[in-house]
Amino acid sequence: MNNETTKYHSCSCQPTLFQKFEEFSIKNKTLCTSAVDSTPWKPLKTQGNHHFAEIALDAGLNKVQVDDLLTLFTLISQGKEQVTITTNAELQKFSKHVVSAPYKGKSMEFECFYNEPWTCDCWWDIQVSDLEKEGKLGYTTLKCVVWHESTLKLFEVIIHFSKASFEHHFYNIHKAAGDEILKKLRLHPILNVFWLIRYSDPYLALSFDFLHSLHLGLWGKHLFEDLKIILRYLRCGAEGTVEGLVKGFPHWHKLSHFKAILKVSFSNGNKLADLSIQVFYAALNVLTHAACPSGHLLVSLISSCLQLNSLIGLNVHTGHMVSAIEAELLVFNERLQAAKKSSIPGLKVDWDFPKMHLWRHVIHDIWEKGMHGPLKEAYQDHSNKRDVASQVNYYDKWHQSRNGEHSNNDNDNDDLPLEFEGHFKLGSSCKPSTIQEIKMAHDTKDKAYFGF
Repeated sequence: MNNETTKYHSCSCQPTLFQKFEEFSIKNKTLCTSAVDSTPWKPLKTQGNHHFAEIALDAGLNKVQVDDLLTLFTLISQGKEQVTITTNAELQKFSKHVVSAPYKGKSMEFECFYNEPWTCDCWWDIQVSDLEKEGKLGYTTLKCVVWHESTLKLFEVIIHFSKASFEHHFYNIHKAAGDEILKKLRLHPILNVFWLIRYSDPYLALSFDFLHSLHLGLWGKHLFEDLKIILRYLRCGAEGTVEGLVKGFPHWHKLSHFKAILKVSFSNGNKLADLSIQVFYAALNVLTHAACPSGHLLVSLISSCLQLNSLIGLNVHTGHMVSAIEAELLVFNERLQAAKKSSIPGLKVDWDFPKMHLWRHVIHDIWEKGMHGPLKEAYQDHSNKRDVASQVNYYDKWHQSRNGEHSNNDNDNDDLPLEFEGHFKLGSSCKPSTIQEIKMAHDTKDKAYFGF
């Protein structure tokens, strides 16, 4: 009556184990021994191979780079080459240049230390060196000048060779006439260091950037700010109600939670993305059409913005998804035009700014560059841009091996069904149900299932 039976999987080649109840324990030596994997780095041959694969994956090395590195290892082991570098600091060989930029009638000098154009600490320090001036137009312009002058130092050789062996002509336009044309177009001339490199077009490299264009820009600096203005205009506890609803928003994994939102400034784009979802649902309960028509129009505009965020943020886009984005962009524009007619003072009137304009290029970006996430990483870093499918598939298996997701069985296509008897079961204790059965069981009782 008290005997316990342990039945192992057929592939384990272990016989069924019969034990008395007092002997049955997870501390049993036989069970513990069989549960330990002495070679967790499989299917790679050695632990060293596994460690190398981890480093190569983390660094995003492509096939040529991996082969070159392994060749170097071989030459070192044969005594044909030597590597004397022992720390990362030995690779940081800085050059010093002084960049002068005019600011408020004075010439300011900055020392730029760099080894890569966009990773230099000094450039970062320049941007945050004076918090009192941060955000003001003059200081923002100064930072742009410093950035372009510093980048020019890096591009001097490239600019020189880009013009080699080609005859080029300069066309001078009368400054006054040119300024007048630009003024009518609401533009003004800005020197860009990339224009000095012939046959380069930096605008083709630009893509829609979620973090800055949407979360930090359109939502964080415009829609959210208009929402605050409307809540203040309503009074009657509207601000407190929205903050209370956001504070009580359910917690879930990787979602930032907020205790106060209306009198706190946010500079983290990821937090603003989380905030947009929570504020939208909170505002639905306050900015109804009856309570505030202008607020309701803004909430509907935010709804369309979130819908576009979901569609554009997909890792893979199909033709149908692109069509859905095009349709939603028309909805967004229609709602924007309606929201602009609000009579509430202080709301944004001019929505013609660069980050708003970038919406128009989203579809083109997806058509021309539309790979995202892990797929883009595999294509960009681990393929020769030809015969992509097999190379991406190889990279995916390599990633699985690195994370221990492959079985130790040589045949990856063999399914190993797990069968348990007795008091062990794999899966849910509930009986399998179809979506239709779930809907029928809850549709009349739970509002969450209405229209499910």
